[in-house]
Amino acid sequence: MLYLRGHSLEYDQWAQLGCHGWSFDQVLPYFKKAETNTRGANEWHGDSGPITVKPSRVDLPICEAFLAAAGEAGFSVVDDLNADIAEGFGRFDTNIANGRRASTAVAYVQPARRRGNLELLSEAIAARIVIEGSRARGVEIVKDGVRETIWAEREIILWGGTVNSPQLLMLSGIGPADHLSRFEIPVVVNAPEVGRNLQNHPSYALRFACSQPVTAYKYMNPRAALGIGLRYALSRGGSLGESYVATGGYMRSDAALAVSDTIVVMAPALITRGGVGCSAHRSVPRAPWLHSYGRLRPSP
Repeated sequence: MLYLRGHSLEYDQWAQLGCHGWSFDQVLPYFKKAETNTRGANEWHGDSGPITVKPSRVDLPICEAFLAAAGEAGFSVVDDLNADIAEGFGRFDTNIANGRRASTAVAYVQPARRRGNLELLSEAIAARIVIEGSRARGVEIVKDGVRETIWAEREIILWGGTVNSPQLLMLSGIGPADHLSRFEIPVVVNAPEVGRNLQNHPSYALRFACSQPVTAYKYMNPRAALGIGLRYALSRGGSLGESYVATGGYMRSDAALAVSDTIVVMAPALITRGGVGCSAHRSVPRAPWLHSYGRLRPSP
């Protein structure tokens, strides 16, 4: 539920690499159009869009202590991390409305279902795009074990995510010709870059024990847990109506970089996965969790 846009230079690099229409000045109006920001409309934000965006309101002493430490380390502490900040720390923006994630489905799909021109198919798998000549004409799907083709009257928008979008293109004959030939897929367009240059970020976690009860583990107290549960049930407010991650920021791994390449996220409690992350010293209040991510670099 963190709402992070990235820096303008990254979008401008996309445009310079040939992604026309993706410079920051060109995409910013759409960011503003999409959101209703609790700050109101300004240079960076809109106030009439379907996605509610607001700064995190998690009220834990560890959050303010973290930001104070960032300031003491020489980093800027800012009020808005989405105001094209090259390097700095602050409270993350979140896409939450009435204690619920303002997802794409909630913000766009559910309201659109009230219209008569939308049909939503569940449990249907897109198998390939049907291409005739040089035009995409339809989409072949598999639903309940039966293949069928849905024909387009105007256009097809492919939105399958980082992995599924290139996979579906290749299944449709758009991709590296030598790779498609190995799977006996007829080549429609030889596009060597499809499915390549995918990049992920390395990440690592630092764990710190706290000498005072300043983390989210105070909610493990039965009375406290009951209190925040009742508050959420009655008003959709309180800590359960927020992202558990409140603070963090951007930093450069190399001072020579024009913009930060690392995101730091401070989680105010350990995140356990199969026992990983549990404290061995029960007498010490549980630790906050500091996670650092290398940011995704632009790729055409």
